[in-house]
Amino acid sequence: MMDAYSNMSAPPRSKVRQVVRPIGRYVKFDIYGVDFTPPFKSPQDFPSPQDWLDDFIAQHGEALDAVPRPSGYMIGYCNHKGISGYGEDCRICRDPVLTVAILGRVSGSMYIPQRRILFGSWLEKVHEKCFMLSRKYVFPERYFPQFQSGANLP
Repeated sequence: MMDAYSNMSAPPRSKVRQVVRPIGRYVKFDIYGVDFTPPFKSPQDFPSPQDWLDDFIAQHGEALDAVPRPSGYMIGYCNHKGISGYGEDCRICRDPVLTVAILGRVSGSMYIPQRRILFGSWLEKVHEKCFMLSRKYVFPERYFPQFQSGANLP
């Protein structure tokens, strides 16, 4: 009798595809989706993103450390073009301090709570091309008490 697994001379005819559907509500963080009203300055008002970040940290450094944010590591979903599949269960974070506190501590798609606030080269590339395109990150809402009350709906 021949073992069915021993025939490796041809590629498989079927494909397996894993589909992950989000459960619960999510918060979307996008640096260019933030409401930059005074006293906050928009990144577009500066010659480079690094100048904006340096100014933002100098002006709001204490608030960045004090804002309620997750104290543990999180893996978020990142998409350069847009985030699909989250629909009505995705809220947009409009708070500049919370957005910078989260996005500045993301490396790859992992949020590292003790990481120094730093944006990578992707922000420089975004600044050169178009302000409206940037990486967007989605994290579970349950880690953000600001969104639990329902006050910050998109």
